[in-house]
Amino acid sequence: MVVGGGRTSISIPLNLDHIEPQQSKFSYHESGQIHVKRAGVIDGEIGRVTPPAALQVPICLGTLITKKAELYKAGRGLQRGGAAALLLRLEGGAERVRHYFEFFLSPEGTFDLPPMLLAPHVTDHHIVFTQSMSSHVILAIRHLQCGQEFSDTAPDVEIWTHLRKLATDGE
Repeated sequence: MVVGGGRTSISIPLNLDHIEPQQSKFSYHESGQIHVKRAGVIDGEIGRVTPPAALQVPICLGTLITKKAELYKAGRGLQRGGAAALLLRLEGGAERVRHYFEFFLSPEGTFDLPPMLLAPHVTDHHIVFTQSMSSHVILAIRHLQCGQEFSDTAPDVEIWTHLRKLATDGE
């Protein structure tokens, strides 16, 4: 896997089956404050980035490498707790591989997204989805389908990367 132009690897702990799953919530506030909560308590430092109303260019908030799509449990409400949902229709065996996502907040308009933060072994499949978040901010989601070999390694593990220190516009 390539990260920021250099190569890196991700190690899955051997005792993964014995580690309790954790839920966390990443927040990006109108003031530009970003933080992560685990079990309802802020974990780590509180960061600051460009407030949504002042965005000039897209900023990346985080990345997700999914587990194989076929391993997700069906039947959960996609809009529970007031959440918004993006539904992907998978075709041609795409449920048997991992998927890679990057999440950006952007002002409305036409912008090039920055280079990929993580570049796992991916196919040629590259899509950007957008969703309006307010009258001046959109969520842009870059999606790539991972290759089979990468998908077969610890296929039931997903990896979310919180970006706690982000460059503000122009940095």
